[in-house]
Amino acid sequence: MRYLPTAPDDEREMLAVIGAKSIDELFSSIPEEVRFKGELELEPARSEQELHAFFCELAEKNTAA
Repeated sequence: MRYLPTAPDDEREMLAVIGAKSIDELFSSIPEEVRFKGELELEPARSEQELHAFFCELAEKNTAA
């Protein structure tokens, strides 16, 4: 399991492919009043090893019906 974050160059390339100059321009068609402006209440980030262990524990809870 690998997480491959996008680098700024990757983001610029993806935006260029779809014809947007920025992330703001990409989402400009979404009315300002319906855009989320708060902070998400997320758990702290986990390392790859911690995520792997978490999902293994979660998978062990699966049962055949």
